[in-house]
Amino acid sequence: MATTKSDRIRYRYGMCLNEKCDKCKTKEVQQISAHKDFVCAECGKNLRECPPPKPPKPWGLYGGIGAAVIAAGIGAGIYFGGNNTDGNKTGVDSLGADTTIVTPPDTSIVTPDPDSVKQPIKDGGETGKDDTGTTVKTGGGEKKPVNKPQPGVRYQGTIQLAYGQYSGELVDGKPDGAGTLTYTRSHQVVNSKDVTAEKGDRIEGTFQNGQPLLVTLFRTNGETIPVKR
Repeated sequence: MATTKSDRIRYRYGMCLNEKCDKCKTKEVQQISAHKDFVCAECGKNLRECPPPKPPKPWGLYGGIGAAVIAAGIGAGIYFGGNNTDGNKTGVDSLGADTTIVTPPDTSIVTPDPDSVKQPIKDGGETGKDDTGTTVKTGGGEKKPVNKPQPGVRYQGTIQLAYGQYSGELVDGKPDGAGTLTYTRSHQVVNSKDVTAEKGDRIEGTFQNGQPLLVTLFRTNGETIPVKR
């Protein structure tokens, strides 16, 4: 029972000292009106004044809140863990709650070796790589395996360079002999000459060990420039 300042004025609190009185045995704190005699309500003996009793703690309220929280957690576990529609394995743990064991699908991706796959080209032929690792195209509509040229042997072919496409004579996978190089981006024709070819330009002439030796630059605007290494 909570007490206020007005309660202390209106009431006095005391305990009976008569050992034969039941209220003394139970040590009950009696509330006596301030306008009445300060005596025990049961035996009529004088009371010893004491502080008012403390109000009881609301343990029942705390217990109810805790029970509600536990019930909500169990309900959520059943809702999210009880449904199993994708064929995964389910079980019961040591607390009796449903648990779900998810087995991920096999997501392995097999990537083929690009060197082992022959790529089709527009004219019906195939591309492959020679001993030097350079891409070589063989013409003709009939699919034929790429023949690897012998080292030091001159042969005809088409290769893709970092700055353009070359068609003509090759030795060890490099331009060597008569050929044509069409540029796919801006590039200096010869390192020792200040002549730069732009995208779409081409050079025709003689190559040696992968580099232009004596060629003519044909620009897209019709201009021609002889270039010698």
